[in-house]
Amino acid sequence: MKLQNCMQHIGSQLGLIALAGLVGGCTIARQTTTAPAASAQPTNGSQPSHTVTAESNQTVAGKLTEFESWETARDKLEQDLRFNAAPSLMSQMSPMRSPNVTQVTFAHTGEVFDPDVTPDGNTVVFASSQHTVTSDLYVKSMGARVQTQLTRDPANDAMPTISPDGNRIAFASDRGGSWDIYVMPITGGRPLVVSSSRAHEIHPSWSPDGTKIVFNRRGSVSGRWEMWVVDADDATTAQFIGYGLFPEFCPNAGTGMAGGDRILFQQGRERGSRAFSVWTLDYDGINATALTEIVSAADYAMINPTWSPDGKWILFASVPTDDEWSMLANIEPREASLWLIDVDGTDLVRLTSGDAIDLMPTWASPNRVLFASNRDGGENLWSLDLEDALVLAVMGESDADYAGVGDQED
Repeated sequence: MKLQNCMQHIGSQLGLIALAGLVGGCTIARQTTTAPAASAQPTNGSQPSHTVTAESNQTVAGKLTEFESWETARDKLEQDLRFNAAPSLMSQMSPMRSPNVTQVTFAHTGEVFDPDVTPDGNTVVFASSQHTVTSDLYVKSMGARVQTQLTRDPANDAMPTISPDGNRIAFASDRGGSWDIYVMPITGGRPLVVSSSRAHEIHPSWSPDGTKIVFNRRGSVSGRWEMWVVDADDATTAQFIGYGLFPEFCPNAGTGMAGGDRILFQQGRERGSRAFSVWTLDYDGINATALTEIVSAADYAMINPTWSPDGKWILFASVPTDDEWSMLANIEPREASLWLIDVDGTDLVRLTSGDAIDLMPTWASPNRVLFASNRDGGENLWSLDLEDALVLAVMGESDADYAGVGDQED
């Protein structure tokens, strides 16, 4: 699984950008891969393009594994999601340093991606291929170098997400032959499958009360990435709520415009550049309403969106779509940057810049986020202090035009 899940993952994980990634992690991609498209509809029998566009068989999100050829259905899925992780040639990128950025993991080989943090901010769970070709899940105390391996399976485990009470982890794994959603204790133990479809299922996210999980399913009829909600303890209750990638419940219940729980996700346009933008919807347990676009750009894909603990801010990554990399599997984007925006779509502030590829952000505390980056020449997790950025956001200071985010497409 390359940090290369979201771009985040099966597509950024790193990562699927469709991550990505399946990306990344909270990406495949997340969360990954390492969980999120050249067209809204797939072309049967053809290999997917690597353009960051609408969620289809060509979805770019982040790739989970590296293959010289794509021969099996699972391999093709991983190629589709090449964007949920960060690109695989990261070692060739120039390192970038910043006084408010601290390295969190220190893998010398392989990749570290799809981070998630316990509600108390003391523990981080992530996916990594630092010891094996496939990825496993790890847990470590924030600020410590010691880490504990939670899973050890010949298949890939990625996109871990921690329950609101901090006791369980939901994650995506292809150990059953296709990607499915599993739940296990955060201390380790036998994972239990919570998804019942034969289709690929990735990128779980817990509801605020911990009773439901929203996730992505690859539609067998639609050929698109679908969003489904299921009871955490009953796989037979899955409900389709719309199309999109990397859905994530708002940590605070009842904050939606229509009074339901708000769900954040990325979605590609079905015209123009087809680049991903960031959206929300309301889910009241039955209906999905109030689809709202938060931020978009003509020449950038907005991916890996995630909530702040209070539900007032959204973190996301932007990736330029005008480079040769968007069409070729072996070419990386020139950069990927992190941004902060108010949930109302105002007060946009850029958090990182330069030639590093920064993806898969997740909130670690009220003033700090973790993210996956190649800024040290490898593929590790980093921590960023947000105190100054939050001050700028509250003051209404924005440098949106600097990265083209203000350049909206009609």
